[in-house]
Amino acid sequence: MTGLFPTNDYSLRISNFWNVTFDYIGVDTTPQKGVIIQRIDPYASLYQASGTTSVAAGNFTRYGDVTQLVLNADDKFVIGRQGDAVSLLFPVANTASPAEGMERDFFFFVSLWFKDENGNWGFGFGFTVNPLPFQNMSGFPYSLTESYPYDAEHLSYLSEYNTRTITVP
Repeated sequence: MTGLFPTNDYSLRISNFWNVTFDYIGVDTTPQKGVIIQRIDPYASLYQASGTTSVAAGNFTRYGDVTQLVLNADDKFVIGRQGDAVSLLFPVANTASPAEGMERDFFFFVSLWFKDENGNWGFGFGFTVNPLPFQNMSGFPYSLTESYPYDAEHLSYLSEYNTRTITVP
C-alpha cells in the first residue's frame, strides 16, 4: 500500500453488499522488511455441523475429504448446504520456523459464491444448487449465452464430489 495515502490520514472505507462488520482492520505503515511466503495446503473435510430446516435442493458435495476442492480457485467448489461446515487442518510441522525477531502471520484466501433462500433476489431459479457459478462468468446470474463448463474434467468433478442429492417437496 506504499504511496496509496498521500497524507497521514490512513482512513479506509470498505463497502460490501452484505452487512458485514469488522472488529479490527490494521494498516502497517512501517518500512517493508524481508518477507518469506510459504504456502501451506490444508487437509479439508466437509461435515454436517448442525441441523437445518433449509429448503435448498440439488446435488451437494458429499461429506468427507474435500481437500482437492479447496487448494485452488477454480470451478470445482465445495457445495455446502445450511448446517454444513468445512474443517481445515494445516500441517505446519514441516514448515520453516520464523527467524529470530520475526513473526508468522497467516492469510486465508477464499473464492466463493452463495445463494440465498429468497431465490437470489428474484432471478427465478429458486434455492437450488443449479445454476452453478464459474470463474469466468460475466456476472451472476449469468446470461443464457453462458454456461458452467460441462467438459470431461468438470463432469468428472461433479460425478465424484457432488453426490449428496437433496430434494425438497
